[in-house]
Amino acid sequence: MQFKTENPLDADLDALVALALDPETLREVPRYMPLVTSCVRVEQRALDGGRVRVVDRYEPAIEPPPFARGLTREMLGWDLCLTWDVAARAAEFVIDPHVKPEWKRYADVRGVYRFESRGGRAWRVIEGSLVIRVPLVGAVGERFAVSQLKQQFDGEARLLDACMRQRRGVGGHGQNTQS
Repeated sequence: MQFKTENPLDADLDALVALALDPETLREVPRYMPLVTSCVRVEQRALDGGRVRVVDRYEPAIEPPPFARGLTREMLGWDLCLTWDVAARAAEFVIDPHVKPEWKRYADVRGVYRFESRGGRAWRVIEGSLVIRVPLVGAVGERFAVSQLKQQFDGEARLLDACMRQRRGVGGHGQNTQS
């Protein structure tokens, strides 16, 4: 299933990239992303050609449903693996779930995360695909997962906006302005 989410942001594009690459930004993630209890940077390294590899680990704030036999709370977590092209202000991403290795073949989430200028304003755009390869429940699971992803991405956009306001001295950092 293909998905796309776009959020206008009141910021300079380069400042947004710097904010996305700043591991300190992750401390505020749980305030803006309701399914997350913690988020930490586990890897950040420079690659060739002005690229940066980033891996952020997300721990869930929810328990698995009772019918999900064999699934633990830890398995609901994920790593967000991004390869940023800093000059292009864009990153390719893959979401790597914390499930058993043999289960990883049943789901795939990947795409592109970018900041762009439109109409004199900065926009954060995420385009991707989510595939769940489980007979009978795959399509329903995909629709549910995409709706949850979009909620998390919208929360992350609010976090970026709040961090930019805080850096400019307008409003408080950590102030959740849900719309």
